[in-house]
Amino acid sequence: LAAPAGRRIEDVLQPLLDSQTLAAAVTFLRLLWKDEANEQAIASINPLSQVEVRFDSAHGGSERRYLSFAFRRVHGTDPAADCIVGVVDDVTERVLLARELDRTTADSDSQATLLMQQLRLDPVALQTFLDDADIAFRKSNAMLTAPGIGQQQLQKKLHGVLRELQAVSAEATTLALESFTPRLQRIEDTLLALGAKASLSGNDFLPVVVGLDELISHAATTRAIQAHIASLHSPPPALARPAREPAGSSGSIMSERA
Repeated sequence: LAAPAGRRIEDVLQPLLDSQTLAAAVTFLRLLWKDEANEQAIASINPLSQVEVRFDSAHGGSERRYLSFAFRRVHGTDPAADCIVGVVDDVTERVLLARELDRTTADSDSQATLLMQQLRLDPVALQTFLDDADIAFRKSNAMLTAPGIGQQQLQKKLHGVLRELQAVSAEATTLALESFTPRLQRIEDTLLALGAKASLSGNDFLPVVVGLDELISHAATTRAIQAHIASLHSPPPALARPAREPAGSSGSIMSERA
């Protein structure tokens, strides 16, 4: 960016912000400039406390960064000397770390939910569900990847996948598998929306393919947790007992008398 001295704040921020955020920032600064403004209250609505910006990279393309702007009104010896001081800080690492922590926490929560879900279920019922789901997912995947771009073929694909997943969804609802039902419902909603279209294309099924892949991965995670729980309940292997000595044998060697 060019040196900002002598330039309007709107002109300095305009290359970094979208029009809506820029307008909010200008309104915020005008509020801060008012004599009766409560600086602490206004600071809480600062639209630039964390913004995503992009800079041109030296190697071509662009680089994404996260910046935090803070503003404070400074009173001079006379009103003409009043000004607003702005400080900008690059908080990219902090933002990315927070996102990674959120993702890790979400994954941990998901694992904990799966664990609690399985502890209250009958293992045989869960195993039957996973086996049935695996068959349905494989059939659905085969239908989605089958060649054919005609309307009749695409409609057949839609109804076939919907039929398979609705059967799995009904079973998941019966077992109260909270981790499966919303995932299945999202795919069903997508398929029902496609069924209402006048014509279909192969690209319309991409969200279904992505959702099915996520379902298959989730089922694999569930099966792995189930196997781990089963191993904890399995009795430890019996220790090998020492072989018994033949009856009448002695632990010591006796010398034969002459």
